[in-house]
Amino acid sequence: MSNPPAFPISIAEWHKSAGHVVRVSLDEFKGQTYVNARVWYTDANGEFRPSKNGVGLAVRHLPDLIRAFQDAAGRAYALGVLNDGGDQ
Repeated sequence: MSNPPAFPISIAEWHKSAGHVVRVSLDEFKGQTYVNARVWYTDANGEFRPSKNGVGLAVRHLPDLIRAFQDAAGRAYALGVLNDGGDQ
């Protein structure tokens, strides 16, 4: 029998602005697995803390979320508001 995963599981992180990063992770709460995309900020001690800005959804919603973001990216490219460089 395999060991259960140790949550949270960090998936991705990128710089948003001074003192802020976006983190995507898998987490568990009350026996349910969630995907979180949240803005983290630097506190007075220089440590990152989660903000209220973001979304947490049951992992079963992940396929729909992926499709929605792919559609949003396609539309943004078509409108010319997003380019391959990422900086907008």
